[in-house]
Amino acid sequence: MVEMKFQAWGKTDRNNGSFHHLAHHLMDVAAVFQHLLELPTFRDRAEKAAGSRLSRRTLSRLGVIVFLHDIGKLHPGFQAKGWPEELWQRTKLGHVKENLSFLKLAWAYPDHPFHGVTNIVSRWGAIPLLCASFSHHGRPIKDGPQDSLKNWSELPHYDWRTETETIVDALHRWFPDAFIEDDEHLPDDPLFSHFFAGLAALADWVGSDKRFFEFVPEFDPQYDRTSRDRAAKVLIGIGLDVRHLPRRPSLSFAELTDFARPNPAQA
Repeated sequence: MVEMKFQAWGKTDRNNGSFHHLAHHLMDVAAVFQHLLELPTFRDRAEKAAGSRLSRRTLSRLGVIVFLHDIGKLHPGFQAKGWPEELWQRTKLGHVKENLSFLKLAWAYPDHPFHGVTNIVSRWGAIPLLCASFSHHGRPIKDGPQDSLKNWSELPHYDWRTETETIVDALHRWFPDAFIEDDEHLPDDPLFSHFFAGLAALADWVGSDKRFFEFVPEFDPQYDRTSRDRAAKVLIGIGLDVRHLPRRPSLSFAELTDFARPNPAQA
């Protein structure tokens, strides 16, 4: 008889068997993404791609979309990769197409624990950006046949519905501005979607690095503070945030190149 209940994990270290809670990993990537958009160069390019200023609420909602980039990892077939072999006898699954499957099922079934969030996010006009977020490994996600809730097994040792409720709670706790009802829509320009996809991929690379985001296996309702603090520090550490560096006077062409003056093309 299995008595242990597994929480959903987002990252694991197979060398020592340690785990990082799924909600924590999702927050790490979203925190990196949001801090990137606080940097002047990234913000300027984002707003030019969007064709407008990005409001505080829009920035919060973009964080939610990035947070959802790995939501398909809730599937028991993915979680089984971290369990003893005897607890899952079927084929183990990935999480990319499962991302889309999860949202489609949430949309279709009112009793799905993510149904309410799915409805809210769709009202933001978020579908193109969700597809971009789900494509953070570089290959555009492809739609497939409708999944069935029968494939989302409820097991004695893992309850995906309870774990989904934890994710919903985290979203509302950590992105309160995003869920204030209004008529504001997310940018829908294809240029912005391309920019967003690239920034989400960069955020995932950085936010998935255990050197910067130490594993915390048990869900912590206050983890967003830890995550945002780590994200701010890592962007300084890897050289993307240079705002803290002292300003230097502009160097002349001669100092830069050892030539007295530039030719016309260089000028």
